[in-house]
Parts: sequence; structure tokens; C-alpha cells
Amino acid sequence: MIRPVSPKVVAYHFYKLIPVSFRNQLDIYRKRKYIEESGVIFIHIPKNAGSGISKSLYGRYFGHYKLSDYVSFFGKDIASYSILSIYRDPVERFVSSYKYAAGTGVDRKPSKKARRDVSECGDINDFVASIGGIEDLYRLDIIFWPQTYFLNPRDVERHDVSVFNIDNEQGYRSFLEEKGFVYSGLHNPSSNSDVDLDEESREKIKALYSSDYTLSGLAEK
Repeated sequence: MIRPVSPKVVAYHFYKLIPVSFRNQLDIYRKRKYIEESGVIFIHIPKNAGSGISKSLYGRYFGHYKLSDYVSFFGKDIASYSILSIYRDPVERFVSSYKYAAGTGVDRKPSKKARRDVSECGDINDFVASIGGIEDLYRLDIIFWPQTYFLNPRDVERHDVSVFNIDNEQGYRSFLEEKGFVYSGLHNPSSNSDVDLDEESREKIKALYSSDYTLSGLAEK
């Protein structure tokens, strides 16, 4: 007997057929009222302490969109918004992403894809070894994508983006307070368990995410 397919399932699969760039525009259109009310566009790079900031600004998790998605949507009007983002050391971020994918966060579980990505490898060093090159990062879950995918360094100064190092909590806390918001704290942290990252893996991560280091000099320490 063939079971009927839920309309929600049909809609979901149809939605997935839409190109990502257009899909993001649709998402931003649906959520634009939160941006308009806050006056702030937050570029939420995965695993960069962004969930707490999203909750502080918008009262909800917001999704991971590129600065260019917002530029395309708002056009010249983007100049009327403050833009915020957080930078994290690439090795530290990769380890955090791995630990999150291998375990669970406090508020939200990792995606099935993230769990599947890491479960096929024995440990973090095997996982790093399985990544052939930069192009392979985009075959993994979004939490492993480079930070420069979301925030192009050339656009940071062009659009006057306030970028804070993740360790500079006082900096982005003050930014939020100046806009009339209270930072709700860290959400969705990765597991506290330690991982044994060897030196070869560490150097490979640095090479894979070499473009991300260009953001380091733009971030307020």
C-alpha cells in the first residue's frame, strides 16, 4: 500500500529545488521585519557564538546568510542598517564544529548531515585527512564552510561592517547595548570533551581556511 505524502514534505522538497541564492532572498524577505525593527543586520557565521546574538537582536534563531545576500535584497538601503559579524580563529572554529557535530549542543542538536560527516571517521585527525581540498569543505555541513563564504573581506570596509573577534565579548556586548539590546549569552555550545588534534592536522586546517585569516586583521580584538 502506497502511503500518501504529506503536503509539508512535498513543499519542503520543492523548496530544496530552488537555487540557494534565490532561496536565501525568500528567507530574508520573510524575516525582514526583524531586521527593520532592530536596525541591525547580523551576519551569522556558524559556530561563531552567533545564536545568542541572533536571539538578542531578533528574539529567534535567524539562519546563516552571506553579506552579499543582504546587499542583493536591500540594495542601496543597506546603508541605513548597522552590520555586525563575529570572527573566530579558523583552527579553534574547526575543532568546535567537529565537537558539535560529534556530540550535541545545549539548545539544538547538530544536523543529520553534520553527524554523518564526522561519524564516518575515527577521530578528528581522520576527519581532517579525509578532506582533499578547499572544494571539499562545501560538500560538508555548513558549519565547516569558510568564514569568507559569509563575509567577503573586500565587503567589510565597503559596507562598514563591525567585525569582532569571538574572544572580544565586551566589544560585541557593548555594540548591542548601544543599539538598545541586551546580550543573552552563549547559546548552543559544543561539547566540553577534548580532542587530540595533531600538528599535521592543525597545519592542514590552516591551509584549508587560509582565506579566513584575512578577516583576522579586520576584527576588533
